[in-house]
Amino acid sequence: MIFPAVLPDIFTGLRTSLGVEYTTLVAAEMVAAVSGIGWMVLDASNYLRSDIMFFGIILMGITGIVLDQILKLVEHYMVHWKGKN
Repeated sequence: MIFPAVLPDIFTGLRTSLGVEYTTLVAAEMVAAVSGIGWMVLDASNYLRSDIMFFGIILMGITGIVLDQILKLVEHYMVHWKGKN
């Protein structure tokens, strides 16, 4: 009986941690990887390729938004009573 009551808070924590995790992943790619979006942006900045840099930054934003929307959809499916009185 308690688990359904805490599901909204669990999803809030999941959405927050997803943002932090994605930011950390991109930062780690910039520092120590030889592939990935973060590496692509950093490599493009070394060669002054602003078109690739902007593409990578926009791709990061779109990916973050899509991941958040997927998690919101799962939350809406599992916690369908949230916000209804």
